[in-house]
Amino acid sequence: MTIKERIFKAFGIAFTIVIIGTVGYMLLGPDDTTWDDALYMTVVTITTIGFEEVIDQEKVLYGRLFTMLLAFAGIGSFTYMVSTFSSLIIEGHLQKHYSQQKIMKRMEHLRDHYIICGMGRVGQQIADELYIVKENFCFSDISEEVIDKMHGLYGANDGIEGDATDDHFLKKLGVENAKGIFICTNDDNVNLVISLSAKQLNPIIRVITMCKTSGFKSKLKSVGADKVILPHKLGGSRMTSEMVNPSVSFFLENLKNRALGEINLDEFYIPTGAGNFTIEYLKKSGLERAVFLALRAEDRWMNLPSDEEIIHDHDTIVMISSNEEIKLLHELMNKRKLGKA
Repeated sequence: MTIKERIFKAFGIAFTIVIIGTVGYMLLGPDDTTWDDALYMTVVTITTIGFEEVIDQEKVLYGRLFTMLLAFAGIGSFTYMVSTFSSLIIEGHLQKHYSQQKIMKRMEHLRDHYIICGMGRVGQQIADELYIVKENFCFSDISEEVIDKMHGLYGANDGIEGDATDDHFLKKLGVENAKGIFICTNDDNVNLVISLSAKQLNPIIRVITMCKTSGFKSKLKSVGADKVILPHKLGGSRMTSEMVNPSVSFFLENLKNRALGEINLDEFYIPTGAGNFTIEYLKKSGLERAVFLALRAEDRWMNLPSDEEIIHDHDTIVMISSNEEIKLLHELMNKRKLGKA
């Protein structure tokens, strides 16, 4: 039984007894009995306050019997209500409930964020990396215990417990306003359902899903997954690289680790109104040390583009750069959109 159901049940029983007592005194009392008198008698009886009787029990048909029954029922209902609240407070359920409500309110305002479904080892690693690069995200897991352990680890980025295969729950996570969702439960069938639901609720969301079985990859792609990751394949490839090309592997690992803060392997999307320039222009604008590895124009890739290559709106640049150079590139694109560069 949920917290709300327990509270409503406790109040419901007490309210029902008050109604029965009030109506009972009205029906059994003398003709001059008012609703105020009946309600007053009910309250003083079930709360055992025992103030002056405003309805003479000798004039009430079976008055004393009705009052005794009402007193026993009232004491029982209020005892149940008090014990319910006491247990909720002692067990920490009320505090947890209000904490969840605050998290839900924050999630209602999330925009262009990421969602992580499944907080196992893979999900936690994703959360760690998103937190390092200061991306907004929220997460979920079917286990309440797992969510409790994750609470507060990622600052304002928090999560809730629930079933991500449920459309209503995905909406709570802000799927309709999210720009990406990571699906990393340990069940391929669950991953498939979440992928399908996410794409139906938000057709432009980017879906990255984990897959444990190679033969299931095509099914995940067919329901809209943009990228399907097989951990065993990725792990095997990485281990081979560490053995055969350890220096290359070490270099690439450092590039991906933004926490080091020196140089990063980055991608930069050219916004509308900022395009129509060359790589030479970028180098002359303060990015002469950046290494431009590739250029993506729609579905066409160009490796090691020349300085004369023209970059258009909505192209994506893959580059090795410092944090300062990425910041400079953002500023430069903003100026171009405003026609100031």
